[in-house]
Amino acid sequence: MLNRFLSFFAASILLLSSAFVSTASAGVIVEPTPTGGGCCGFGERGYWFETLEDMTFESIWLLNSSGVSQNYDLQILQFSAAPPEFGASTTDFTQLGLFENQSSKIDLNLNIAAGTILGFLAYDNDLNETPYSQDSTHTIGANDISFTRLIRQTLNNNDAVSSEAGTSDIGAIGFEYSLGQAPATVPEPSSLAIFALALLGLSARRVKK
Repeated sequence: MLNRFLSFFAASILLLSSAFVSTASAGVIVEPTPTGGGCCGFGERGYWFETLEDMTFESIWLLNSSGVSQNYDLQILQFSAAPPEFGASTTDFTQLGLFENQSSKIDLNLNIAAGTILGFLAYDNDLNETPYSQDSTHTIGANDISFTRLIRQTLNNNDAVSSEAGTSDIGAIGFEYSLGQAPATVPEPSSLAIFALALLGLSARRVKK
């Protein structure tokens, strides 16, 4: 009888621990090289693309010619459809993240499913512009992904945005990602220990009866 409950206890611990094992691959950096130009004192610039695989974004940042910008704002948007070409605009997006007055890389644990239309917008507050890059094609997983220029003609993070497919200049926004989905928050070792002791106590109580 005791062996049966000890086996149940061991199996429960294995199942619990396996639930928190990451299925994501190792992190990969995508870092569009700044060209030295930028735009604009009145608006934000960036890019959008469609994810073709499940991804976990681990960090994100804005670059300038000196490295990571030292005073920048950055916004992450999810669209239900591709943003329209400039001349038209859309507010049909969900804000996944808004980071203001940043001076280093921004840590994330953002799970994004394949087929998501994702946009990044940024602004360097010291330069009063968004540094540009022309590195608009990158390999993500097994796919070559083209980044399409994304613009907002104001500095208000709730205002409409547009796409400009015919322009090679995109915001110099880098990110680190893993393929697959990151695990849920892993419980602290003390929490696992309490759970284990509870199971052991339950097993011992039933044996005693």
